[in-house]
Amino acid sequence: MIRRSFIKSLSLSLFAPLLQWKTLLGWLGESKVLHDGVKEIIAINNCDTIQLHWENPIPLLDAPQPKWSWREFLTNACGYDEDELTNGNLEEEWSLSQSALDKPCEHILFDEWWGRNALDTTSQVFHYLEFFEFSDDLKERVDFVEFPNPCSNYVGVEVPDVETLWALQKELNEGGENIKFNLIEDWDELD
Repeated sequence: MIRRSFIKSLSLSLFAPLLQWKTLLGWLGESKVLHDGVKEIIAINNCDTIQLHWENPIPLLDAPQPKWSWREFLTNACGYDEDELTNGNLEEEWSLSQSALDKPCEHILFDEWWGRNALDTTSQVFHYLEFFEFSDDLKERVDFVEFPNPCSNYVGVEVPDVETLWALQKELNEGGENIKFNLIEDWDELD
């Protein structure tokens, strides 16, 4: 189960640069907020590292793909403003007319975009933590992974061990972030 879940969540983190993060985070929601405003970030032990996730990816993978119109796809996924959806732009870039904007988007680009971007739960942690000033000790131990090889668009944060995870949590909380890491060994623990 770990391999299947890990491979699915890793493979769905592609094409992140194509969208506006604030838009995607709005669709997917925030990380789980516990009592007293504490944010829970999932930390799954993958044997050699502990990978951080904004939320559980399994419900996202199991949910049906939404039925978006072309207008929703172009504004939400491609970053178009409403005033950019003119006949000239639509015809030139998408072979669409103005009247087709509110019809269902049944294009392969939408399917690919949804699978690669909307289901990603690791890059949100990366973008949330990337500008924090960590201690020199944590800078050496927390790994910000960004496109690790030419065939991968994976973006995420990983730590080598449990001690580093707890040190990271402590430093974030001392910096006013109010974070709790939920360390798990398998996604089934979250059900």
